[in-house]
Amino acid sequence: MECNKDEAVRAKQFAESRMQRGQFVEALKFANKAKKLYADVDNIAQILAICEVHVAALNKLSCFEMDWYRILQTERLSEEAIIKKQYRKLALLLHPDKNKFAGAEAAFKLIGEANSVLSDQAKRSLHDMKVKAHVRAAAPKRKAPSHHSNGNKFAARTAVPKTPSHHSNGNMFAALNPELWETLDRLVQQLQSQQKQLEMLQSRQSQLIREMMDRNRKKLGAKRRRKW
Repeated sequence: MECNKDEAVRAKQFAESRMQRGQFVEALKFANKAKKLYADVDNIAQILAICEVHVAALNKLSCFEMDWYRILQTERLSEEAIIKKQYRKLALLLHPDKNKFAGAEAAFKLIGEANSVLSDQAKRSLHDMKVKAHVRAAAPKRKAPSHHSNGNKFAARTAVPKTPSHHSNGNMFAALNPELWETLDRLVQQLQSQQKQLEMLQSRQSQLIREMMDRNRKKLGAKRRRKW
């Protein structure tokens, strides 16, 4: 047992060194090995959480779009309550105040963004469409059956070619090309940036209102003291 523990500690050290270099795929292999050798090796859950998030971030849907379900380690059909529960679980493991390993802060930001997208119904619906498009694009295409199968040449000569329907599979998203998706991604990013700016302005407005109310209270207090 002690031998396994020593091997696990060495594997964890290898994982840490890979994390410092940003080699999270290799780090994850060593971290899994350490846990397999000795499940109670120190801080292995924190190391695994960092590596799993970073490895998930490498598997993007497109140049501009993360797979937020993969990053948050949830199923696409998960309910909002499950998504929030999973976010809280990962946040406890990845919060930079508690997790000092390399990559923890970046992983914490990634799960925060994932939670922001998947907790917003409009953003999640748009993301789901991108996931579906990615799945369809990655699926192997079926070959059309040969007209000469079974040696029937007569059928090949008399066969009438079918005109492809513009509504095949009833899915318009299959016709969207990568350039259109990239344009859509940029528009989403612009909207998110504008939303953040609006939130900052609202926060500043609230701060100015509080300051004005504080000044008015002080003036009113000073008037009352002068009357006494």
